Amino acid sequence: MVGPHGILMTTPLRTAIDLARGLPLPFALVSLDAAMRMEVLDGRVEADVRAELASLLADIHRSHGMKAVAHALPFVEAGAESPLESIVRGRIIEARLPRPTTQVPLVGASGRHYRGDLGLDLPHTPPGTFGLIIEADGMLKYAEERGWLEEKSRQQDLERVGHQFVRVTYVEGVSRPAPFLAHIRKILRD
Repeated sequence: MVGPHGILMTTPLRTAIDLARGLPLPFALVSLDAAMRMEVLDGRVEADVRAELASLLADIHRSHGMKAVAHALPFVEAGAESPLESIVRGRIIEARLPRPTTQVPLVGASGRHYRGDLGLDLPHTPPGTFGLIIEADGMLKYAEERGWLEEKSRQQDLERVGHQFVRVTYVEGVSRPAPFLAHIRKILRD
């Protein structure tokens, strides 16, 4: 595309593809999810954006690193609100666990409405109840004690109606996924 002052530029979707080249699924999802989210927030339909990504990929499919992008494409979602959410979701998919739903609606014992980063149904619960909530915990929301106290209160409210939680920090998501994946497997088995 031609940008300001006639400068040649790639589109945001093409840039997302270029950033995802050759990366493992969790990291390829970071740029692809962000581009999808941006397009959807701008009013585009997710299916149309996915089709455009596939078309762009078809045009450059023989370029270096495109197998990784092609592998990631079916898992791209607009619901991921942070890079860590994309990485954690990618780790879960890569581990062949059930595919989590992004931004799940929840109601606590108090009647308050919340949203969870990622949700999985438990084997003994009805579909869409998201008995397991997986939170991608960036430390910014805990910078002040108030944020930590609000998050603790929210979790307790949701636990009172039977939700279970797995919290994943940046370090765990990026470089030490085995413990949180094992924890998810255990909860799904029990």
